[in-house]
Amino acid sequence: MWSWRWPPHTDSAMTALRLPGVHFSHSPSFPLLRAAVEYGEKTGARMHVGSVFTSDAFYAPDPSVTERLTALGTLAVEMEAAGLYAVGAAEGIETLMVGTVSDLLDGRGEMTAEQRETTFEAMVEIALAAIQS
Repeated sequence: MWSWRWPPHTDSAMTALRLPGVHFSHSPSFPLLRAAVEYGEKTGARMHVGSVFTSDAFYAPDPSVTERLTALGTLAVEMEAAGLYAVGAAEGIETLMVGTVSDLLDGRGEMTAEQRETTFEAMVEIALAAIQS
């Protein structure tokens, strides 16, 4: 399962430090995102494009936060996308976070070790194709 992060919700201090008083949603480079999606579609990769929750506390003490975010269409929880996009925006560089989702927020299952290995390889191929575009 693929997830491209657009844009991340976050509880990270990265955005608060950059723009005090503003809850700014940093976004990935659209050309990189478009290239990744086009390559994924061409190769038949299973993909999901949508928002994720970047959290400083991956295993947050309040499970209702992820339940509420899931109800709003949030795809996953991770720890890097908001920081990556904030640094990219500050430095004027294109960024795209591409990842594999190993466990579903709604608890419907998780990947086997073999699935993690094969989806990771496909994810890297898609990321490289986006960079080369």
